[in-house]
Amino acid sequence: MASTRVGVIGVGHLGYHHARNFAGLEGAELLGVVDPDEKNGGKAAHDFGVPHFRELDRLLEQGIDAASVVVPTSLHYDTALRLLDAGWDILYFPQARMLHNEPRGILNVQANPRHALITRNRFWIVLKRYPLPMALRYIAPRAVLWGCRSIRYGYTGSYLKGLLQFVRMVPRILRGREVITPATVRRLREIETSARGE
Repeated sequence: MASTRVGVIGVGHLGYHHARNFAGLEGAELLGVVDPDEKNGGKAAHDFGVPHFRELDRLLEQGIDAASVVVPTSLHYDTALRLLDAGWDILYFPQARMLHNEPRGILNVQANPRHALITRNRFWIVLKRYPLPMALRYIAPRAVLWGCRSIRYGYTGSYLKGLLQFVRMVPRILRGREVITPATVRRLREIETSARGE
């Protein structure tokens, strides 16, 4: 039986162990690792005798059958969108819910810096990847809704900080937009519907 050709996207602390497990797993062949950090990527590549790529597209060119995505949480959504756009299915994608559900673990924490980052990243990902009319229909009502929630739960300062960071990034985001295909939008909606149990 042919080995399953795999890659690991993100080889920091946890991703390194994913790569190690794949490298020693019977029936799997580790074809490469992806990490923008030369130190992390170089170490994993050296230890497991595989190439290190700084870009996801280079790994996909290797003809892998599966990939383990072990990037920071703030990059889950964007990485998954890129994989979906390349024709891949996502087996486990909890972050598909990120754009539709308030992160419960950080409500009631006024000064939590993570909430500012989550606010910024929600809008940033949508503006960068979604078709512009869809992005605008998405951002406008949610900016108001999440603002009201921030008042209700007491994290208005963090919310406004994240929103301001996003607004400052808009010109740069618009210059570097990488819009997903309509087929990917449909697939993403299916995943989100499944994640909500509808």
